[in-house]
Amino acid sequence: MILEHEAIPKAYRLARLLAVKETNLEESTFPEVCPYSLQETSDTGFYPS
Repeated sequence: MILEHEAIPKAYRLARLLAVKETNLEESTFPEVCPYSLQETSDTGFYPS
Protein backbone atom coordinates (compact mmCIF):
# COMPACT_ATOMS: atom_id res chain seq x y z
CA MET A 1 0.00 0.00 0.00
CA ILE A 2 1.32 3.45 -0.91
CA LEU A 3 1.14 6.00 1.86
CA GLU A 4 -0.05 9.51 1.07
CA HIS A 5 3.40 11.06 1.54
CA GLU A 6 4.85 8.50 -0.92
CA ALA A 7 2.20 8.91 -3.63
CA ILE A 8 3.33 12.26 -5.04
CA PRO A 9 7.04 11.36 -5.34
CA LYS A 10 6.22 8.03 -7.01
CA ALA A 11 3.72 9.56 -9.42
CA TYR A 12 6.13 12.38 -10.21
CA ARG A 13 8.97 9.98 -11.06
CA LEU A 14 6.69 8.15 -13.49
CA ALA A 15 5.33 11.40 -14.95
CA ARG A 16 8.86 12.72 -15.44
CA LEU A 17 9.82 9.60 -17.40
CA LEU A 18 6.68 9.91 -19.51
CA ALA A 19 7.41 13.59 -20.19
CA VAL A 20 10.93 12.68 -21.37
CA LYS A 21 9.52 10.02 -23.69
CA GLU A 22 6.78 12.26 -25.10
CA THR A 23 8.89 15.39 -25.58
CA ASN A 24 12.26 13.86 -26.53
CA LEU A 25 13.85 16.32 -24.10
CA GLU A 26 16.68 15.36 -21.78
CA GLU A 27 15.66 14.04 -18.38
CA SER A 28 17.68 16.85 -16.80
CA THR A 29 15.19 19.34 -18.33
CA PHE A 30 12.67 18.37 -15.68
CA PRO A 31 13.15 18.85 -11.92
CA GLU A 32 14.40 15.69 -10.24
CA VAL A 33 11.77 15.92 -7.50
CA CYS A 34 8.27 17.33 -7.60
CA PRO A 35 8.52 21.08 -7.01
CA TYR A 36 5.14 21.19 -5.26
CA SER A 37 4.22 20.16 -1.74
CA LEU A 38 1.55 17.62 -0.92
CA GLN A 39 -0.55 20.49 0.41
CA GLU A 40 -0.21 22.42 -2.86
CA THR A 41 -1.15 19.42 -4.99
CA SER A 42 -4.27 18.89 -2.85
CA ASP A 43 -5.36 22.54 -2.99
CA THR A 44 -7.96 23.00 -5.72
CA GLY A 45 -7.25 26.74 -5.73
CA PHE A 46 -3.50 26.36 -6.23
CA TYR A 47 -2.20 27.28 -9.67
CA PRO A 48 1.57 27.11 -10.22
CA SER A 49 3.08 30.15 -11.82
